[in-house]
Amino acid sequence: MQNAAYNEIVLFCLAVEILLYIKMRFGMYKLLYQRTFSYVLIFGILSISIDFFMKAVNGPSGLFGPMVNSILHVFYFVITLFMVFSWFRYSGYILKLPFWNDRKRLLLYGMPMGVAILLLVLSLWNGCVFFVDDFNIYHNNDLYYSIYLPVCSLYTLAGMALAFYKMFQKKYFAERSIYSSASTFGILSVFVIPLHAYFAGEIPFLSAGIMLSTLASFLLAQAHLISVDPLTHLNNRNQLHQFLNSKMKKDLGSKRLYLFVIDLDKFKQINDTFGHNEGDRALELVAEVLKAVCGPRGCFIARFGGDEFNIVAELDNDSQANQICEALQAEMHRQAERLNYPLSLSIGYADNFTGAESLPDFFARADKRLYEQKKAKR
Repeated sequence: MQNAAYNEIVLFCLAVEILLYIKMRFGMYKLLYQRTFSYVLIFGILSISIDFFMKAVNGPSGLFGPMVNSILHVFYFVITLFMVFSWFRYSGYILKLPFWNDRKRLLLYGMPMGVAILLLVLSLWNGCVFFVDDFNIYHNNDLYYSIYLPVCSLYTLAGMALAFYKMFQKKYFAERSIYSSASTFGILSVFVIPLHAYFAGEIPFLSAGIMLSTLASFLLAQAHLISVDPLTHLNNRNQLHQFLNSKMKKDLGSKRLYLFVIDLDKFKQINDTFGHNEGDRALELVAEVLKAVCGPRGCFIARFGGDEFNIVAELDNDSQANQICEALQAEMHRQAERLNYPLSLSIGYADNFTGAESLPDFFARADKRLYEQKKAKR
C-alpha cells in the first residue's frame, strides 16, 4: 500500500514535468530562456522517472539484484546533479550573469559536481557515498551527507542567493518577478533535501520538490511574459496603466506624481538605414539608460510601444523632474558614443498636481510637452 502511494505521487510529479516540457518545447514563443529552462525539465523528468523504478529494484523482493540497484542509484544521483547544475546555469541566464554561456567558467564551476560524480561511480566498488547490502537494500554512507548533499545544495543556494541579491536592488525592480523565479530551486536545499535525507527516501520529497520548484518557476516566468516587454525587459503598457491608475488614486502627501514620456529621435531612420536588428539594439540601449538613471531613484519604468518609453516618479517639484531629464540626456549621450550613428532622446513630462484628471488627460499633457521639444529640435 505504501509503495502504491509512493508511485502515485511520483507518477503525478512526472506527468506535471512532462506537461511543462511540452509547453516549453512547443509553445508559441521560442525564447532563449525557454531553451535553457527545458534542460532543467529534461533532467527533472529523468530524475523522477528513475525514482519510480528504484522502488521496484530496491529491497529483498526487488527485481534483478544489488548490482543493478547500485547502478540505478548512481544514474539517479548523477542525473540529479546535472539537473541542479542546469538550474544554476539557467539562473545565470535569468540574472544576466556572464558565466551561463561561458564554457571555461562552467567547467570551473562544474568541478564540485565532477568530484561528486567520481565518488558516486567509485561507490559501486567501495561504497563511499552509498552501498547496497547483500539483501539488496540501499543505504547512505558518510560521503552522501558530507559531499553529495552539500554539492546539490551549493548550486541551488547559489542561484537563490544571486537572485535575492538582485531582487532587492532598486534598479532591478522591473525584473523582480523573473528574478524570483530564479530562486525557486532554493526550496530544494532549504526544505526538500533535508526531509528527503531524514526519511531515507521513504517519502518522495525530492520528486515532489522538483515538480513544485519547476512549476513555480514556470508560472513566475509566464507572469513575467504577461507583464514585461520581451525585448527590453521593462514593464509593458498594461502594467504602466495599472500602476498609474493605482497611484493617481492615492494621497502622496507633499509629493507630486510625475509622468515622463520619452521618444527616441529618428528611430525610423535607424531601422531603414541599419536594419531592424540594430533598431532593437538601440531600444535595448535606451532601456539600459533608463534603468541606470531612474532605477536607483525608485522610478517605475515602462516601454509603451515602438520607440516610446515612460517613467513614473514621485517628486517634490519640477526641478527634480528636470534633473532626471538632464541625467537621462547625459547618460544617453555617453552610451551613444560607442555607436556609429547618433542616438538621442526627446522627453516631455507632466505632474498630476490636481489629482482629479483622467489618465488620458494626464498622458495628453505629457505628450504635448514632448512634441514641443521635438518641434524645437527640428
